[in-house]
Amino acid sequence: MSEILDLNALLGKLRECLDPYCDEYNRTTMEQKITILQHISWDGINMRKALQGYKEHYEHRTEPANPLEVLPSGLADIIDYLLKENSKLRTERKDLINRKEGLERIIKRNVKTVKYSGLDDFYCTPDNLKTPELCLTAVKKDWHNLEAVPENLRTTEICLAAILDSLDGLEFAMSRNLVPKDLITPEFCRTFATSCGGALKWVPENLKTVELCFAAVKAYPYNGNWVPENMKQEVEKLLAEGK
Repeated sequence: MSEILDLNALLGKLRECLDPYCDEYNRTTMEQKITILQHISWDGINMRKALQGYKEHYEHRTEPANPLEVLPSGLADIIDYLLKENSKLRTERKDLINRKEGLERIIKRNVKTVKYSGLDDFYCTPDNLKTPELCLTAVKKDWHNLEAVPENLRTTEICLAAILDSLDGLEFAMSRNLVPKDLITPEFCRTFATSCGGALKWVPENLKTVELCFAAVKAYPYNGNWVPENMKQEVEKLLAEGK
């Protein structure tokens, strides 16, 4: 017997879960009753032995509505509840696996992340159901979802959809290395660097050229803060020439 649960406490908890006619039974939900039984098991108590002790304790009682008389009813209620919950879970899982169109509609309607909104439609979608189209829809709805896009589906189109026109999205993606390295080309960098102020910061130094920096600063002067010192003069000259 567990040190945590003495015999009386154990019997009380079992009666709370199994005796529909006792006051304690009506104070807890069926979900709470399942939790109580789980904790009894977690305390190292064999449920078969626990029920045997319950039977031995009450079998000689003569009080009205002896707990043993209603034990089958209590057990039946728990079994019915578990079967319904299992059926509901199986149905939900089946819907999740088989209804890609339904998932896509959910994502189009309100795709958010667990961290930022508590809604986890895209994060909880199995990877095997994530298509390029679904991922693109998700990142367009919320750039945080790029983190949940499988790496093999992080294409140039999907990554740019997450980072263009949003410095926060760009910082999120680049600081977490969510964009595959082989996608970070001069053309890719030029595209995002000219999309918003401050974007030039995230262009790798080895990919910064006078032409790229000029384009970024011309589009958004704030990008001038991240032009390398050895290129500033040439960039300023091009800007002065109005090219």
